[in-house]
Amino acid sequence: MQGGELTGPATAPEGGTITVEVSGNASEIDVSIGGPSIRYPVPADGKVTFPVPAGATGGMLVKVSIGEGLKRKLIFVEIIGSAP
Repeated sequence: MQGGELTGPATAPEGGTITVEVSGNASEIDVSIGGPSIRYPVPADGKVTFPVPAGATGGMLVKVSIGEGLKRKLIFVEIIGSAP
């Protein structure tokens, strides 16, 4: 996994999907809600769509990152809960 730039939405709905855009030479993204991370490959167009992680509920943050060490870039996506 190498560096690059990472952009994505500020929020996503519970049970929905998140699409992020990766520019540069990153080959995968890491997605985590505080436990073990899940890795997704970055396709040629740089757009990665993945489901909101199981267990992510309203108010939680999903951490999406690329790169390692000092070249790590990350964003946080807040999960919006559904109304009762």
